[in-house]
Amino acid sequence: TSGNGHANEIVMKWANNVQGYNTTKEDGTGREILQERHTMTLKDGIFHTSVELVPLEDIICELWYGFQMFTAPYETVQYIDGTNRTRFDVKVASNSGDKTASRVRFANSVKDICEIKVNTFYDLGRRDNVTGVKGIFSTNYGKAYFTIINDSLSMVSGGVYSLEGEYIFRHGNF
Repeated sequence: TSGNGHANEIVMKWANNVQGYNTTKEDGTGREILQERHTMTLKDGIFHTSVELVPLEDIICELWYGFQMFTAPYETVQYIDGTNRTRFDVKVASNSGDKTASRVRFANSVKDICEIKVNTFYDLGRRDNVTGVKGIFSTNYGKAYFTIINDSLSMVSGGVYSLEGEYIFRHGNF
């Protein structure tokens, strides 16, 4: 059926099973070692998002980006709360914000803005497992990533490791 309606809140949930890069079986397929459980709630024009990582066995997670974004509609990127606060051309892949940056803001000439932020006071969002200077970065192939893990985190089977944040889209002044 189809129809029109109104909602104050929309909740979307899905799960992804993730294979490890070193879990190839004899038949060439991989073994699923981690489940990502996503919840995204649209309320008041903001996508409130959370991810739970649940290891399906004891693992060592060496790299996980958490929040990601296609950057094609935007021209500039700015890393907020970190040490590198200048606005950059979004197509320049050599720029990044360090792990103290809690937000990234994309904008274009018609004043479309997307801001992604991580709750830096909650579990994986504290980014205790991030080393180096690429805490948030954009690429020359049109994506941006929040680095959440890049320093070998031992994860226990059945444990729950969490990340919270928001995606905010708006049209207005930058």
